[in-house]
Amino acid sequence: MLSTQRGGRPVAPEGYVGSEELLFGRAIGALPESASLAVAAHAALCPEASSIVHHHKAVAGALIETLDPAALDEGALDRALKAIEAEGDAGPVLPVAEPVRDGLDLPSVLRSYVGPDIEALRWKRVMKGVREAELPVSDGEICRTRLMHIDSGQPVLQHGHNGLELTLLLQGAYGDCTGEYRRGDLQVADEEIDHKPVAFGGEDCLCLVVTDAPIRFTGPFGRLLNLFVRYK
Repeated sequence: MLSTQRGGRPVAPEGYVGSEELLFGRAIGALPESASLAVAAHAALCPEASSIVHHHKAVAGALIETLDPAALDEGALDRALKAIEAEGDAGPVLPVAEPVRDGLDLPSVLRSYVGPDIEALRWKRVMKGVREAELPVSDGEICRTRLMHIDSGQPVLQHGHNGLELTLLLQGAYGDCTGEYRRGDLQVADEEIDHKPVAFGGEDCLCLVVTDAPIRFTGPFGRLLNLFVRYK
């Protein structure tokens, strides 16, 4: 429940896992497609996050109504309509009539990228017990957006970050030095985080992962691996 307020806006409740700054960016449409997808799917699974996004949208709408209208130059309307049309074509759309075949309960915004059968994606093995599949996003040259499957009990190599990493847990649970994460939680890791996530709980982990820079392997083996592998 979002009962705590500061400055007229809701504050993320105690125990909320995510980033209110990202939720605000999603509300005003300021995020790139990759981050927007992760945050939208997070909001679909987390009532607290959804409430914050809706609040920010309402506040932004109210502020816009207080602004004085500005004169538009010739052709502004045509450019705006073209931009809206281009944004609508930014991502793949799953035909409504096509049934889901993999049995997974995924947010609809994510399902439109995954398609009806997650196993039909092009999965590749990253390391023992870990595989991933890329998702098509418009900012793919800047950010990597993929699903990651981690076998239960399997650790991911210890690593740090040269940028931002968003990890949305879709199934199962994992833990690292910052805590434990379960379905709907969004972990935000930056240059200050060095961690070794481990799937636990007897169920495989399925995550949506977005990164905007290569990671750094930091364990004894990982530091050697950095000489040969550049992993984003």
